[in-house]
Amino acid sequence: MRSIAATLLLGLVAGLAGAAAPAARAAGWSASRTLPSSSGAGFPFDVDVVHVLTAHNPGAERPGPAENTARQDRLVADLRRRGLRYWAAVAGAADGAHAEASVVVAGLGDDEACAVGAAWGQDAVFRWSRGAWSVVACDDAASVDLGWEIEVDA
Repeated sequence: MRSIAATLLLGLVAGLAGAAAPAARAAGWSASRTLPSSSGAGFPFDVDVVHVLTAHNPGAERPGPAENTARQDRLVADLRRRGLRYWAAVAGAADGAHAEASVVVAGLGDDEACAVGAAWGQDAVFRWSRGAWSVVACDDAASVDLGWEIEVDA
């Protein structure tokens, strides 16, 4: 069986406005280019949009591994109570310098995903659709749409 690994190329270019760009930079996301998928080819979900959420490292805080794991477990329990479909994930910088346990969640709109993110102290959440990978600020700042690609490992 072949596994699908998402390589998220998040090219933060000069001139991005709003709180979402600093949040993305603070999270360590960067890349040299973006590859928009306007066709959505290879999008691995049966819905049009999913959100990537984490409870790790709220705001400027950096709790230790045990506290981050406990926070993530509580987030997952909340999603389960809500009856949402979710998949465990690890989200991180394209160069591997930073990664956090996360969940990919189906069934949330941007406002609800941001409310969940804000409840866990996050500055932003990620929205992944057939056409874009987006940094969505948990305040009223504008979203930043970026590209994505799928790499299939043999």
